[in-house]
Amino acid sequence: MKGIKSHTCRSPWQIPGLWVLLFFFSHAQALTPEHETRRLMLATEEAIEEEQWQQASEYLNRLQGLGTDKPPAYLYYRGKVMLETGFEAKALAALENYIEEAGEEGQYYTDTLKMITRIEQQGAAAAQSAEDNQGEQVAVIEPAGTGTLKGLKQLYLADSDAQALEVHLNTLLGLAGWYRDARIVKAGAVPDIHYRVTAAQGQIKI
Repeated sequence: MKGIKSHTCRSPWQIPGLWVLLFFFSHAQALTPEHETRRLMLATEEAIEEEQWQQASEYLNRLQGLGTDKPPAYLYYRGKVMLETGFEAKALAALENYIEEAGEEGQYYTDTLKMITRIEQQGAAAAQSAEDNQGEQVAVIEPAGTGTLKGLKQLYLADSDAQALEVHLNTLLGLAGWYRDARIVKAGAVPDIHYRVTAAQGQIKI
């Protein structure tokens, strides 16, 4: 029939390059878990030396999935990679475990202690930065406009000028609360810092 073309089904071995991939894959899978652990440890070490942190992280994840006994260096590698990729808490746990397991005789003992100190310093710097930012939070009070005291008393049903001003000022301050994340403020959300004014016995308290 016209318009119909016949296709010949190609054997997988006829696909260029496929047999090469299958060859290497089958040989990698043929390694026992102990040898595969050693191979991945070497691969992780090379990735770290070249500062290929993502690649090193992938090797470490594969090592973790093997379920075999791993040398102490595994903990050191894991701590170093976690630190370089921004996971300080996980890095600290791995490095402390390395010290406990390898002791002073460990190959990376000194470097591990230095990294633990680095994590401590980074934590202290972050805490200081948060404290400094906390001290810079300031509420801005803007003029209420051209309204009169009589109008405010009628608006808020206040008994006195002072009460009317207090209620009005707190209404404005309720809109000027400080939010830790001011990018998204949901309706009705309670501010992280809320300012309020009270007037009594000739004193104004904030």
